[in-house]
Amino acid sequence: MFVFSIAVYSLSQSYQAKQNILVMNIIFPLDFSYTFVFAIFNILSSFIRSKREEYGILKYVRIIDGISLLLVFHAILTLFVYDYFLRRQNELNKNFIKNNARSISSDIYFKNLNIQWK
Repeated sequence: MFVFSIAVYSLSQSYQAKQNILVMNIIFPLDFSYTFVFAIFNILSSFIRSKREEYGILKYVRIIDGISLLLVFHAILTLFVYDYFLRRQNELNKNFIKNNARSISSDIYFKNLNIQWK
């Protein structure tokens, strides 16, 4: 049984745990998509290799090369998707920081104004 205690709370461990969860949220979809695409690659290449004699060498090589390009296209596509995702996340963080800075500066202004009127 896990009991939360303030006496053993560590800010660095809490921060590290949150960062680990954030990284897992980013990496898991990428890992899952690679697993899915590589499974399709393995199934297709195994099927084509089992039918090698029926296709002839030229058609076989072209099909295997085409199937291999599936992995390259997937890698390129995921790079573009994650680049877009990271840029979008960066914009959201900048807007969040900008909005919080405005809120903090207005709070400070009104606190100082309140102190002056006392």
